[in-house]
Amino acid sequence: MTFWLFAAGLLALALALLLPALLRRRAAPAAAERTASVAILKEQLAQLDADLAAGTIDAAQHRAARAEIERRVLDEAGDAAPAPAGGARAPRTAIALALAVPALALALYAALGTPEAMAPEVAAAPGSGVGRDEVEAMVEQMAQRLEADAQQGADPMAWALLGRSFAALGRFDDATRAFAPASPPH
Repeated sequence: MTFWLFAAGLLALALALLLPALLRRRAAPAAAERTASVAILKEQLAQLDADLAAGTIDAAQHRAARAEIERRVLDEAGDAAPAPAGGARAPRTAIALALAVPALALALYAALGTPEAMAPEVAAAPGSGVGRDEVEAMVEQMAQRLEADAQQGADPMAWALLGRSFAALGRFDDATRAFAPASPPH
C-alpha cells in the first residue's frame, strides 16, 4: 500500500508541474510595447544601413544583421496575432497529458517493474537477505580454508578479500593479519 501511495504522490507532483504551464494563459504584449519594439528595430535597421554606407561593415555582415533584425520584427508581429480558436488547444493537451501520464506510468511499471512483488503472499514471505551472523559465519569459513591452505601458498587475492571482509565487519585486528600474506615482501 505504501508503494502505491508513494507512486500516486509522484504522479500528482508530475501533473502539478506539467498542467499549470499548459493551462496558463499567455498575455500578449500590449500594443504600445509592440509599437516601441518595432520602432527600436527600425532604428537599428537605419543604423545598420548607415554603418554599411560608412564602410564600418561589409555587405555580408550587413545582410546577416539585416536578416536577424527582420526576423525579430516578424517575431514582434507574431506576438500581436490572436490566440488560435480561443485557446482551446491547451486544455485539450492538458487533459490528454493528465490521462496519458498515469497510463504510461502504469504500462511501464507492468512492462519493466515487478508487479508480482506487490502480491500479499510475496510481501509476507520472510526476507531472503543475509544477516550479519550469516556473513560472519561465511567469513570465518573462508578464513579457516585459507589458513588450512597457507602451507600450499594460498592466493594473495583471497587473503586481500578476507582482509576487506574483516574490515567491513569492523574486525580490524583480523583484517591486519589477513592482509599480511596478501602483501608482497619488501
